[in-house]
Amino acid sequence: MKVLVVGKVPPPIGGVTVFTKRHAAELAKSNEVDVFSDFRMSSLLKLPFIIKKGKYDSVYIHSYKFIIILSFIFFASRVSIVDHNQSSRNYHKSPNLWKVKCFLVHYFKEVLVVSDHLINYYPEFIRSNISVVSTFYPPTDDEVAECSIPDDILGYVNKGRFIVCTAWRLIFEEGKDLYGFDQAVELLKKLESRDVKINMIFCIGDSGYNSEYIEEIEKEISEVGLEDKVIFWRNCPAAWALFRFKGCIYFRPTLTDGNSVSIHEARYFGAKVLASNTVPRPDFVKTYDYPSVEDAFIKIRDILKLKG
Repeated sequence: MKVLVVGKVPPPIGGVTVFTKRHAAELAKSNEVDVFSDFRMSSLLKLPFIIKKGKYDSVYIHSYKFIIILSFIFFASRVSIVDHNQSSRNYHKSPNLWKVKCFLVHYFKEVLVVSDHLINYYPEFIRSNISVVSTFYPPTDDEVAECSIPDDILGYVNKGRFIVCTAWRLIFEEGKDLYGFDQAVELLKKLESRDVKINMIFCIGDSGYNSEYIEEIEKEISEVGLEDKVIFWRNCPAAWALFRFKGCIYFRPTLTDGNSVSIHEARYFGAKVLASNTVPRPDFVKTYDYPSVEDAFIKIRDILKLKG
């Protein structure tokens, strides 16, 4: 079959971009696959003509951008759209536009959601056409071959146990740090104040975005004398590379989420996972009561098997 995959791929690194890249690689094992990832308006306007010329048997869209959805209306019976958490954001940010998108998408072949809870954001008339899919494919052979960890990051890894936090970009939703780096700093302060010795690594896929906020975090860390306990891996291409090391805990204090690829990567490589309870999590994940840093501290102690 000839397949088209529409979605952004790394760089920058992020859960959706990684999944899109790996999804295309998986489909390519038994199909002829093209990837469309140029989301500039000039390219998007050409998309219907690209689709028509390509004569694709099947199309997978990893975006809810309105112009992309509109581009596929005349090819709807061949289209599957993958919802990574876009439904939640659309539902809350633009309810009326979300209704229009749902009306258009219900003509598509299917909607694939990455977690059960996302189904609730769709109207009843579309739910019979929704399926839940896994967001996880292991890193490809090419990814593993290309992966390298900078020496300064390895220095923190080799000190012993450490906590990893990730974000493809430091962004805000509802006025809050979406990926919870502010919470991670508070957690580290609490761990240090109660004599739990552990380092923290912040992995950021696109560190050029909202760099002022990164500087604010660094300043706060320095002001409390914890600069030797924290390191930033800027423009990080593969946070999963850290999950392979003994003593790694993946901390995901997110305000909202889909079905995080990085959580499944952590499990795949044997790292422990602590995540916010803002959305349903897989059974293997230990959760804490978001936004309670005290509860996150208690759960980290449990993972470390510390008493008292």
